[in-house]
Amino acid sequence: MQEIRKDINHYEKLYKVSNLWNIKSFRFSKEKTKKYSLSHWYALIVLKIKRSVKAFYIHRLVYEHFIWNIPFGFEINHIDWNKLNNSISNLECCTHSDNMLHAYKTWLIGCRKWIASKRIKSVLQIDKNWKVVWEYISMTEAQTKTWIHQSNISQCVNWINKTWWWFTRKLK
Repeated sequence: MQEIRKDINHYEKLYKVSNLWNIKSFRFSKEKTKKYSLSHWYALIVLKIKRSVKAFYIHRLVYEHFIWNIPFGFEINHIDWNKLNNSISNLECCTHSDNMLHAYKTWLIGCRKWIASKRIKSVLQIDKNWKVVWEYISMTEAQTKTWIHQSNISQCVNWINKTWWWFTRKLK
């Protein structure tokens, strides 16, 4: 993909944003790539003009300069849920409720993938006859759903406390 640069509004001839989300500074007659910092896992850039300093989220700059102005009350959503992937194809404008719905749906998918990658084993809740009552993704989920402390669930799973029997690991 070829890099296309556009002047940043109100900072013309000083800063440019590219479709590959590079921010170039042209202050002091030199071209220099600005480094971004992270704020809540979003890429953030600080721009200066005279004595004024202002911070911008890079995904909003890319969207505004290459796709469209962001209407009041709307948010920019990262489609693949990666907050550092600020390419044009990964950004969409949506309402807060749409953004939360997308986050919820992708969290369910992403959470399962993350758990599989971390090799977190699921926990089974069983009855006295060793029949499965419920399956939880992890001990943390079992704690939040059953109100039984995670350390107690861990003792059941690892057979440390043999008087408790209602949790076990899922056998593969």
